Amino acid sequence: MGMEEKKFVEKNEKLNDLAEIEKEIEKLRDPTVHASIMYAVLRERESTNLILKNLLQRIEKLEEKIIELESKRLRKVELSDTDKAILSYIKMKENREVTAKEIQKIFNYRKRNAACARLSRLSDLGYLERKKVSKEVYYVLSEATEEK
Repeated sequence: MGMEEKKFVEKNEKLNDLAEIEKEIEKLRDPTVHASIMYAVLRERESTNLILKNLLQRIEKLEEKIIELESKRLRKVELSDTDKAILSYIKMKENREVTAKEIQKIFNYRKRNAACARLSRLSDLGYLERKKVSKEVYYVLSEATEEK
């Protein structure tokens, strides 16, 4: 095949491609095509909104259950006088945080493990939150305890 024949074939293919494109453009000029596309988009959007609404309702229910469980956990256990005193001490502090070493000194524990166990228990019950900074663990009043 010569060079001119190749050019002719390529030009013919391009014309065929252009003809196909023009047919598609002509279809898009029809208002019913636009209406059907818009209708399909609308239906898809409605479906998506229903899914999102359902997910939002489920998330709200889970949040309510979490709050309910946290409040029940805090109400179930009767705190000892020592636990109450520790919480009062922390509330009085400006930064509202303590370490086991500090509690050991103030409440006259012989070993730091006893103070650490007491703070860990209060943390497990939801009254305190653990905050680890380097090797030191700080115990801070939880939001639920702050509100009381």
